[in-house]
Amino acid sequence: VVDAGGTVLVPAFSIARGQEIMMVLAEKDLGVPVAIDGMIRDVTEIMLENKKYLKRPELLAKAYREFKIVRGWKDRNQVWKKPGVIIASAGMLKGGPSLYYLKKLGDNPKNAIVLVSFQAPGRAWENLCLGQLLSLPPFPLGRRG
Repeated sequence: VVDAGGTVLVPAFSIARGQEIMMVLAEKDLGVPVAIDGMIRDVTEIMLENKKYLKRPELLAKAYREFKIVRGWKDRNQVWKKPGVIIASAGMLKGGPSLYYLKKLGDNPKNAIVLVSFQAPGRAWENLCLGQLLSLPPFPLGRRG
């Protein structure tokens, strides 16, 4: 997908699954840009402050160091415009930045969505699998208090 000029969206849970995907991609060292967004970023920072509880803290630290950490709307509005991988919460596409990226990337056949987390019935993934259009809420572009 990335070699063809597309972007891969990986909606993932913020705790454990997001970090697992980060470590898999860091270990494979695919040579493609990877961005991390949402609560995955915050949870990863907490995990790295508590390395003694991690099996492979060096690999998670490598991923965090090498990947683009999305820190706000300015970053968010840029990362989806270039080929690469975006790992973003929420894993079930119920909220979070993954919905924003889905809205931006969903209409381009060069892009892909890779679901790596448990998906509950009645969620957005069912519509995606059935090829149905999603009704997505609007996203604020201004500052939030």
